[in-house]
Amino acid sequence: MQRQPVSDHAQPGPAGTAAVAPPSLAPSAAVAELPHPWAWLRLPILLSLLLWGAEVAVLTPQFEFKAGAMRYVAHPLTANFVFLATVLFLLLAGDRLGGGNAWDRRTAPHRLAWLAVNLVSFALLWAVTLRLQGMAAGGPAYGGLVAAWGVLALTVGLTAWLAFLSARRLAAWLGDSWEKAFAATVLALTLTLLTPEIRRLWYFLHPPVAGLTLQLLEWTGYSELVSFVSPRSGNPVLGSRQAVVLEVTPFCAEVESLAVFCLLGGALLVAGGQRIHRLRLGVVLLGGLGLLYVLNAVRLYLLIDLAARLDDVLVAVKLAHSRVGHVAFLALSLVMLIGTSPWWYRQAPEAAPDLHPPPGGPE
Repeated sequence: MQRQPVSDHAQPGPAGTAAVAPPSLAPSAAVAELPHPWAWLRLPILLSLLLWGAEVAVLTPQFEFKAGAMRYVAHPLTANFVFLATVLFLLLAGDRLGGGNAWDRRTAPHRLAWLAVNLVSFALLWAVTLRLQGMAAGGPAYGGLVAAWGVLALTVGLTAWLAFLSARRLAAWLGDSWEKAFAATVLALTLTLLTPEIRRLWYFLHPPVAGLTLQLLEWTGYSELVSFVSPRSGNPVLGSRQAVVLEVTPFCAEVESLAVFCLLGGALLVAGGQRIHRLRLGVVLLGGLGLLYVLNAVRLYLLIDLAARLDDVLVAVKLAHSRVGHVAFLALSLVMLIGTSPWWYRQAPEAAPDLHPPPGGPE
């Protein structure tokens, strides 16, 4: 028989026997590679997400293209897809970034340069967006400006990461986690394609949201409240005659944020495997869905209240059609899932010495 390999922690057996390692409670290599929910909470990642999210929140209320190539290039679902794919990738592969929160002073000038490029590109993107907003689709310079808009948008997104992560580190991270990037992209694309159907749920889900919105308006002093369903479109119409009355369509109802929250929870469940306490995660998902549902009513109330205070209904329309609500709900979903992870995520057991090793077998 072949001699068994001896590990560093093997216990010697009697004469004529092979040394056999005691059983260990440490997790296997495959299990140890599963991402911890907190793994992506590192300073470079958080700063990149904050910069990126702030720029999207500032830019998207300024435009809404309904014709021409920009209708597809700058479609809101495109932004939803990019954000969701990025967040899913961070949840699945954040532990492979390495380096902790360390800030290398030697690369600080490069990062500041990338940050400057980001801010300049964002300013140019803003200017090009306003130019396209006032231009007829198909004009002489339209095609060139659409191409410039796409290049600037990609530049802003990429430099938001290069400002806080070195290019070499970012490339190594993506190269080491390409399979998780592919999985995140497929999941995000699938949900994005299903979003139009998911939004149809608004026709069934809106009554409690409308009721709570009206209650908030009443509690804050608004009178002459309005609430009915449009016979033409089937959308709820609500507000106050002394303030603003809005027709809330599926496009601006943020119903897809509920599906995004479920997808993020499902991704953590699959990635965590046996480390996930399924019942507890299910409780978090149900509670989170209820909270997002209630906060959507709060969002509608704030839109009506802001438009009333500014005496401009277009403010509410622009904010409702922007990605501000989507980014806020996505961030809140992450906070809820990651913040409750100590309750539903089982830590890997540490290796413990075996005080009663089994006897060695014959050689």
